[in-house]
Amino acid sequence: MKNRLKFRRPQQIAAILILVGIFMITSCNGDSSSNADNDNGNENGIDNGNDSKKPGAAVETPTLNVSTYSSISINAVTAPDNGQVVEYAINTIDSAPASGWQNDLFFAGLNGDTVHYIFARSRENSGFYTGEPGESLEVVTKDIPVETILDISQMLNVPEIINAIEAELISNDIITIEGEFTNGSNTLDVNIHEYKKLIWKAVYSGNANILIMLSGKGSFEIAENSEITAINGTAIVSLSNEMIITVDGGRISANGEESYAVSNHGNVIIAGGEISANGQKVRTIWSEGIVTVSGDAKVSALGDNSIAVRARGGVDVNSGEITAEGKYCYAIRSPFDDVNIFGGSILAIGDNCAAISTDNKRNRLVVITVSNGSVTATGENCYAIHMSIIDILVHTNGEINGEIYKAE
Repeated sequence: MKNRLKFRRPQQIAAILILVGIFMITSCNGDSSSNADNDNGNENGIDNGNDSKKPGAAVETPTLNVSTYSSISINAVTAPDNGQVVEYAINTIDSAPASGWQNDLFFAGLNGDTVHYIFARSRENSGFYTGEPGESLEVVTKDIPVETILDISQMLNVPEIINAIEAELISNDIITIEGEFTNGSNTLDVNIHEYKKLIWKAVYSGNANILIMLSGKGSFEIAENSEITAINGTAIVSLSNEMIITVDGGRISANGEESYAVSNHGNVIIAGGEISANGQKVRTIWSEGIVTVSGDAKVSALGDNSIAVRARGGVDVNSGEITAEGKYCYAIRSPFDDVNIFGGSILAIGDNCAAISTDNKRNRLVVITVSNGSVTATGENCYAIHMSIIDILVHTNGEINGEIYKAE
């Protein structure tokens, strides 16, 4: 005969009902917690626009470091403790701009004797939205300095050009180089002192291993209608961390294996022009600082194992085109700091290539933000974005054409 459980007292029935109720409540809470965890985002670091993001943190107003006639340097603002980083922007009116935000603390290419307003805000990441900019820092750039023009067309050799430039730098703040010189068989070695600027408008070419070597704390600017051509070597090199190289127009080209179009230990600002490198293992733009690309700039690398833009301090692209073509090539390579695509076109064409690569083996977190523009990879085993397992992709807008790969 089957055993049957019998309840002889009402108290026993009540106790059983209470235990069943506790079990049901505990089970429901466990399910809710699991769902909440799933709603907080996915594990691959890609922001899919869910509602779990929090408002960005407020940050302090920037403070001035140094101001010159054409540049402003600020001190870093303390980052919030929620994991967001701080980005900065400049304007000539006291209103935060919609674009042009950067990690860099340096603003170049400014007008002299002009009021500028600098803003800071916390940058968007996978857990927080962009913070609201706070009160601006007001800075007036210095008066426009003395400028002179130097024509190199009639000079006989590179040493003569070097002596002429150094002589003019003693008594002038800005020197504009004009004319044409096509016999650069030696390196044009120039020391540009702090607060001095060399503006290059000349047509210059040669077969020296390094065509132009820069040093000092000043700035070097390549203007419209200029041409710098390294026939079989590197075009421009600077080993100074404080040298600013700006390309506003013209053409810079390097040709030959392992050549560089622009190599600088400081920041590189590309606001226009065409910069190219052709050959195996070439690097078109190489910087130990930050590379900023805007305007109608065109940066290209053609050759196997080539890189169009490589930056240790990160890359900000507001507009323009960056292209790499060949086997094992990269349009942008930034293994140590963030990549921000606010506009423009990033393209890699070939085999085993990547439009953007942040993959590194030092476990350093890199954030890739694509908020506008396009990132495209075409070819066998090519990736639009190739990143480390710890890296984060924030894709709020723009086009990503190609696979996204996270290296283990």
